[in-house]
Amino acid sequence: MNKVKLARQKMIFWHKGQKRRGGKPYHIHPIQVVKLLGKVDADIICAGYLHDVLEDTNATKQDLVKLFGVDITNLIIELTFPPNCADKQYWSQCKKLSDKAKLIKTADIIANINDEGVKSKHFIDKRIKALRIMWL
Repeated sequence: MNKVKLARQKMIFWHKGQKRRGGKPYHIHPIQVVKLLGKVDADIICAGYLHDVLEDTNATKQDLVKLFGVDITNLIIELTFPPNCADKQYWSQCKKLSDKAKLIKTADIIANINDEGVKSKHFIDKRIKALRIMWL
């Protein structure tokens, strides 16, 4: 099995039973992120599928290295923000992202903003500021 198909399969497995706001299965979010990424290299697509697994599932760094190698795992680690990350820490981490991680984080932000439900002004402003920090 190629690594992109494996990443999608493992992402669905690890997020099994989780729901997004509004009740939809969680795995829909990483699929949306990958759709926004378009046709980029396989490592970016794999990390796009798996960008939340260290934060939100029982997947471990060791699992990721074994299945996807060090490069993809390091990209996922780079995208893994601490739980309840304060705004200042969030923006600081966004500032340090590699170009590959910036692409994934941008797709993640757009997918989150476009997700169903009402978003607070703070939610939107925090993500817009993150985009500015990453790209300007």
